[in-house]
Amino acid sequence: MLETAPWGPVTSQPDFLNLVARGSSGGQASDLLRLAHEAEAAACRARTVRGGPRTLDVDLIFFGDLQIHSPSLQLPHPHWEERPFVHQLIPEVAGDMVDPETGRLLRELAGVDPLAKNMRLVAPVPWMKASQGPPLF
Repeated sequence: MLETAPWGPVTSQPDFLNLVARGSSGGQASDLLRLAHEAEAAACRARTVRGGPRTLDVDLIFFGDLQIHSPSLQLPHPHWEERPFVHQLIPEVAGDMVDPETGRLLRELAGVDPLAKNMRLVAPVPWMKASQGPPLF
């Protein structure tokens, strides 16, 4: 887990805690996105200002090699490469995956982002144990 300063249109807010999780699903990408939105709602997320303070923000970055470009869902996430924490964390959990749009191995991303110096490694939270696999919501 990494702590990062906010970026984007609203930088006057608390730092973010970021993590990347990998899992498997027998459902559709839209089902996983719906679950993500339900988790955000359960955490009392209010979508008032784009990029503004939020209690929880769950992004679906990849769904296997699926590519979707619709108004309700875009895969891969259209802004994943702009997020420095993704560059630092995704190779650890999904380095063997390939970006379906560019063909690059995700493990090749580690350390390429110039903003990495603005991140701070945070101790793993107690429920994140390797033997338990990725967290599910």
